[in-house]
Amino acid sequence: MSKSRTKEALFILIFLLAIFYLYIHTTYPAFKNNDSPETIASSFTLSIGHPPGYPLYMLAEKIFLFLPVANEAFRGNIFSAVLAVNALFVFFLILRRISFMLFEKENALLCAFCVFLSATSYLFWNQSIEAKGGIYMLNLLLIFIIIYFVLKLLEQFKSRYLYLIAYIYGISLANHWPSMVILLPFFLFLFIKFRKRVNMLQALLSFVFLFMGTSLYLYLPLRSWAETVMRWAKADTFQNFWWIVLRQGYVSQVKFGTDVLGYQLAEFFRLFFANYYFLWLLVIPGLYIIVKKSKFIFFFIGGMTTVDIIAVTFYNRTPWYLVKMMDVFLLPAEGLIAIFLAMGMIYFINILKNRVFIAITIALVLGLISFSAFKNYSANNESSDFISYDYGNNLLKTIDYNSMYFAEGDYNTMPVYYLMAVEKQRLDIKLLPVGNLALKWGMNEFAARFGGVSVISDSLLYNMTNIILNFSDKYTFYRNSPSSLFENIQIPLYQRQCGLLIKFSKDANPMKDYIYKIYSYRGIYDKFAFDQENIYLSSWYFVSALTQGNDFLHAGRYAEALNLYQKALTLPGEKQENEILFNMSLAYLGLKDEEKAIECLEKSISIRKDFGKSYEKLGLIFYAKKDFKKAKEMLDNAALLGANNSEIYDIINKIDNKQGSQEK
Repeated sequence: MSKSRTKEALFILIFLLAIFYLYIHTTYPAFKNNDSPETIASSFTLSIGHPPGYPLYMLAEKIFLFLPVANEAFRGNIFSAVLAVNALFVFFLILRRISFMLFEKENALLCAFCVFLSATSYLFWNQSIEAKGGIYMLNLLLIFIIIYFVLKLLEQFKSRYLYLIAYIYGISLANHWPSMVILLPFFLFLFIKFRKRVNMLQALLSFVFLFMGTSLYLYLPLRSWAETVMRWAKADTFQNFWWIVLRQGYVSQVKFGTDVLGYQLAEFFRLFFANYYFLWLLVIPGLYIIVKKSKFIFFFIGGMTTVDIIAVTFYNRTPWYLVKMMDVFLLPAEGLIAIFLAMGMIYFINILKNRVFIAITIALVLGLISFSAFKNYSANNESSDFISYDYGNNLLKTIDYNSMYFAEGDYNTMPVYYLMAVEKQRLDIKLLPVGNLALKWGMNEFAARFGGVSVISDSLLYNMTNIILNFSDKYTFYRNSPSSLFENIQIPLYQRQCGLLIKFSKDANPMKDYIYKIYSYRGIYDKFAFDQENIYLSSWYFVSALTQGNDFLHAGRYAEALNLYQKALTLPGEKQENEILFNMSLAYLGLKDEEKAIECLEKSISIRKDFGKSYEKLGLIFYAKKDFKKAKEMLDNAALLGANNSEIYDIINKIDNKQGSQEK
């Protein structure tokens, strides 16, 4: 190796290690509030992840989880960072090779600038620091490897490159096939491009290597009997196998329309500009020079980019409130667009003749890249985010020994799954993902673990009702709240707020309130607590405390109600403080403390001047204290605000009549 190559290799190594350190510095200390805990737990137990099962990723992450570094959750995040850095390295090789093909020089330094831009772009960085993002990073790495060997084929046709491309494409289908199957026409295009060089034997062997890659799906039936605290799926029959692989549980219910297309297009452009800011303009000269010098590269890479954008933005249908979920499926498009951006930057700088202009341009580009990195550092620094991890632990603290927990929603299920499967916490709890109980295999699984019960396929309410009725003498039941599934359930049990959960109880009294004193609240007041991923969890503490406080108020247990109202006021969340203060006044009145009640009501009015209930209650208190002047003032305000309590109008008339008599 020449000295220049050695220096370049050393520079790239240090450069990528610096990026790796940046990812480790900003990664989650445990896991993100998404599929990450489930991804880690499924890899740890070598069970089946949620459809399509991700067999390649499960096996690859399992190997990495053996490393004696930190805890398993952190190792899962590190694995994503390792995959990301490897993807960046192959991306650098691609840029350098295309640069040589277009400009007859590698422009390694400028290629490194572009790698840094991609590395610190919002979406790439965001997926590099969490375990679930590793699935998409592995996908992008495989796409980049395929592109690299396609470029090698263009330079010199060798059958081994063709076999390698076929095999890598096969294993990519065993990772996340929905993102890769749409690219199949472009790999068929390779055979058309090289049809004169590919004989029948080579074509057959390519198919064999492709099949060898996809054969990783045999993992699903082999691991269907893995012992773990829960399963997302079971490939014990041919029908169940295809149910998992084809993701039939995720069939979109969103009807396509101009409104759906509108907000999905808006999300694509938002993401595009968030990733590259003004540097996206460099895509235009990049497209120009690639079309001019290599139409094959343009159609191959540009075609894959276009197909990914169309499939995700036009075909994929996401509810508007979950539209950000489509971002990760655009990661391949964002990565491929960066190739055109990089070539545009190199082309633009290469056509400049004046060294001063070149220096100014490079400085400007570096400035924009640095600005992008700085902004995205703030958005992606999750090094203190324990919210999902602590939320899972707090759920376990809430549940009594030997109980069944109906877990509804990923954020209520996956942290508990991780804590039980990986950390071996609270193995006495019976974790029941609600969605599984509507499926035949899910109910068979339940019957195998706990005993038979009458069930009907696709009748979730019927199945859950029978489970509770048949096992209520043996187990205590908990569920998440709110949950429309349980509103109409007909069972002889009360549903009462108990900390973060709803407990099914034979007793109508409110549940224990001390639970809020033993919860962990790390980070719920910090900036990241109000991110889209965390806002529900961080605010649910407030909602639960308020709901349980109302239960105590209605039960006449005023001191306990006050404790929870005061706790609710200190917790983050979108709250109507005037309503809470009004309820606190009722609790104080129940305790015969009128002065505190008046203080709460006056504070409630100071927060919201048009809050009629507080004026009304103050008027009644002052009237009972025979302070008729203040009573009249408060009740008049209540009347002006449209109070419909006839009593206050009678009192106003009495005060007016009394004042009239005194004046006479």
